[in-house]
This record gives sequence, C-alpha cells and structure tokens, in this order.
Amino acid sequence: MKNWLLIFAFISSTITLAQGQQVLKGVVLELNGNSPISQVSIKNIETGISSKSIDDGTFQIAVKINDRLRFEQIGFKVDTVVVTEYEYKRVYLSEVSTGAIELTEVQVRAMTDNQLQREINEAEKQGKVAGTVYGGGIAISPSRWFGSSGKAARYKYRMLKREEENRKIDARFNEALISSLIPLKGDELTAFIAAYRPKLNFIEKSDDEQLKLYVVDSYADFKKKQEKGK
Repeated sequence: MKNWLLIFAFISSTITLAQGQQVLKGVVLELNGNSPISQVSIKNIETGISSKSIDDGTFQIAVKINDRLRFEQIGFKVDTVVVTEYEYKRVYLSEVSTGAIELTEVQVRAMTDNQLQREINEAEKQGKVAGTVYGGGIAISPSRWFGSSGKAARYKYRMLKREEENRKIDARFNEALISSLIPLKGDELTAFIAAYRPKLNFIEKSDDEQLKLYVVDSYADFKKKQEKGK
C-alpha cells in the first residue's frame, strides 16, 4: 500500500510540474523600506501560470530556467524578472508616484482594505493631497492645485475616499441586516437599499439599535410610496 502511495505521489508531482520545471520560491519587497508586499500578481509569461504573494510577501510558482516572471501590483511599477537559477529570490518593486497612476473605479473596488488605505496614505505622503486645505475637505499643495497633476490628484483622492466611505456604510447597512428586519427580496430589496442608503455621518453616529429603527421606519415609508404608486 505504501509503495502505491509513493508511486501516486511521484506521478502527481510529475503532472503538476511540466518537464524541466521546478518550484521557485521567493519574497516581494518594497524597494524603499524593505516591507513585504502582499497580493502581488505573479505571472509566468512563457507558460501562463499565475500566482500571488501572501501576507508576508512570499510566493511560489512553477518555472524553468529562462522563463520570464511578471510582477504586478497597484501602486507599484510593473517588473519582469528572468529566471536564471532556482535559488530563493528577492524581488523589489518600486512605488509609482500617486499622480502617475490612473486608477479606475473597478480597480479601486477590487482593492483590499489595506491596499485602499495605502493608496490614500501614499497620496497624502507624496504631497498630492497635503498642505493647504481647500473646499470639500480635500488638501492639495498650492503648486499642484491648478495644474493637470492637481486635477488628477483631486479626482483620485475623491475616488479613494468615496470608496473608503462606501465600505464603512456597507459594513453596517447591508442586505444581511436589512433582510433580517424587513420582508423584501430581489429587485425590491435592491431598490430599497439604493433609495434609503444612509450617509456616512449617520452611520458613524448611530448605534446598532438606532440603525435597525432607521431600517424599519424607512420600510414604512417605502410601503407608503408603493401604495401611492399603484
């Protein structure tokens, strides 16, 4: 029985790794600061195999000599590394200045909470959103305020902060809570959430009981409007 298990394990490993391939292990670090970078997308350009770095920045991926690995993460310059040996590899990524990154709404929504906070902090640190405070609570250094870089910085900052606020609201005002209090489903539930979505200020000031009362009261208003529309 043990012999069969050994044979099966050998066959499995042979199938998993193509001929000439080995598992390359390594870690992805920030060039400035030497901090590990998690969730870096790592793709073997030759084979199409993909992997990601975990929380401590470490990764592993099947490669063979001369394969090219593409390392990509939002907020960092894309880097390509050629595999010349199978030794433990340290890959350093350099940050891109905040103004140079054009983020889309889809990319922002796909960020983890840590990534989102890092982007906001980076915007402030780079001086794109720092210095003198202007209307709307957005701070931009005066030299950047009127130029194209200033406009891009303001837009990016607003987009990042809006996503941060949405996540705080969604954490408390969501389908799970609402469905536990009122009998709405499907399109009606979606319409209710869109119509009665509270502001962040209300979410931050209200405790759980106040939020539940808000949902129930809003449902009463929702039903009245439905009756009038019939």
